[in-house]
Amino acid sequence: TIRPSRACSDGLWSRAVKVDPADGFAWNNLGSARLELGRPVDALAAFTEALRWDPRNARYVSNGAFARLRSGDPKGALEAADLAVSWDPSIAWVRKVRGDILQALGRLPEAEEEYTKALAIDHVLLEAYVERGLVRGRLGRKKVTGAGFQTGNAVSLANAPETFEPRPQVSPTMDFAKRLMRSTSALPAWPGTSQAGCCRCLREACARA
Repeated sequence: TIRPSRACSDGLWSRAVKVDPADGFAWNNLGSARLELGRPVDALAAFTEALRWDPRNARYVSNGAFARLRSGDPKGALEAADLAVSWDPSIAWVRKVRGDILQALGRLPEAEEEYTKALAIDHVLLEAYVERGLVRGRLGRKKVTGAGFQTGNAVSLANAPETFEPRPQVSPTMDFAKRLMRSTSALPAWPGTSQAGCCRCLREACARA
């Protein structure tokens, strides 16, 4: 069953790209929403459209790589991830996604190295800590696994079931929406912006969930 909040997010960004078809940011978020709904082919189409309007955005390429992996194209996923890293090796999330793909391909030492590079850029990137810990465990280095794995777990106990599944990078708005999905508390709104509508819609979705 699709959670209403996820379907709502997909609908919001679908409307956003109709209002402004040249908004790469909105296309990227639409791709992320579709990926969460288990529609990697549709997600890849959205990420590709995002690149059409922002053709040198390494994050969009990286998200597209992740969608290719979910679509059953690991070779194409790695090629896209390599391209994203070549465009901007200074983005931790781009490094982390390449690590996810290497891990899926069974290239564990390389995946561990990529996660380590990601953490050298952003030492609080939770997903990289957790995935590196899992890789080290699979490599049989249990003593090394503990620190990274426990660091990740300590930060994310409330969301443990989703922590271990890699996810694409999303915009701050989408990240806010994800946090919102897990809470029924009162939410701030941004009057005069499209985010205000997003908050209202997600509030309603949470109430129905």
